[in-house]
Amino acid sequence: MSLCALDALAIQAAEAEAEGDLSEEEVAARNFRTIQSILTQGSTQGSCAMTPSCDCCDGSGEDCCCSAGVLTALSQGNLSRQVSLVAGPLVLNEVTLLGRVGNVLILANPEDDRIYFVCANSVQFIA
Repeated sequence: MSLCALDALAIQAAEAEAEGDLSEEEVAARNFRTIQSILTQGSTQGSCAMTPSCDCCDGSGEDCCCSAGVLTALSQGNLSRQVSLVAGPLVLNEVTLLGRVGNVLILANPEDDRIYFVCANSVQFIA
């Protein structure tokens, strides 16, 4: 099933156990940073034109993705990589944009150890 058949997917990091001198919280934070790093390296930033599958093309040959406006807004002038958005029933406030794969945004919230995969076509509000 395509993610864009859904609005978003949230993945909660597993609870960690203390390791050596590290507390449960420190291990959880370390694990989450590792996940963020892996996802950041595996995703891309850039225009929708780099996306091989734009399934809502109008035939004009120009930025044919429905999500082009969202992707452009996120890639231009967002040096902090912090974003707040609404996609379907999901409301995210000040999450970190790790990157994207096609028109799927990859976001992280270290406050609750969650990774979010959000279909850019489903984004209704962005700040």
